Amino acid sequence: MNTKEDPRRTAYFIPFPFNSTSYKGSSILDPTPSALYSRLHSYLKGTASAVNPAGVLANGSIQGTAITYSGDAPSRLLLYSEYNFIRAEAALRFGAPGDAETFFREGIRASLGNANATPAAITTYLAAHGTLTGTAAAKLEQIINQKYIANFGVVMENWTDWRRTGYPNIKPIPTPIAVWNGVPRSLFYPFNEISSNPNIKQKATLLERVFWDTRP
Repeated sequence: MNTKEDPRRTAYFIPFPFNSTSYKGSSILDPTPSALYSRLHSYLKGTASAVNPAGVLANGSIQGTAITYSGDAPSRLLLYSEYNFIRAEAALRFGAPGDAETFFREGIRASLGNANATPAAITTYLAAHGTLTGTAAAKLEQIINQKYIANFGVVMENWTDWRRTGYPNIKPIPTPIAVWNGVPRSLFYPFNEISSNPNIKQKATLLERVFWDTRP
């Protein structure tokens, strides 16, 4: 992923090294993790302070104390972008009123607007990613992938969408690094539920599915 191709980056990430214009993600599976990591930034953590030069290391990366945040970023419960992606999926899959691609494009536009992307950047991104193409399954994947981007920081909704649709096409971290060789499909019941309801049987692992998770 290159920040020049992603207009959302300025509100989400501070690229490493500090003076670099490129973003490089990394995985726990990388044999030699790169120093070019991204930090969660003002989109989730609020107004950022100026960078304290004392926290900038010789290789250009920064320590956690180099920037502080106000914590004034809003909680994201149901964004207008998410509303549009829900409408796009409903129109595509179930014939709900409206045009799936119109809702899809409006969802992208709202998402990039939330991230303070410039109008020119939004236009460029829509030109590259704003047209639904291919089979119904391919169009659904496009909708869910863009909804996943828009819901950055809203963990439960993205996880639920993946369990419903299989998108985004994420890959689990294998054992023994992870506890289970698969993406969790549910959560354990809390102790107070188990202790107060004798009909509840605790799940053996987080790979057990809820009743509506029937996809392969």
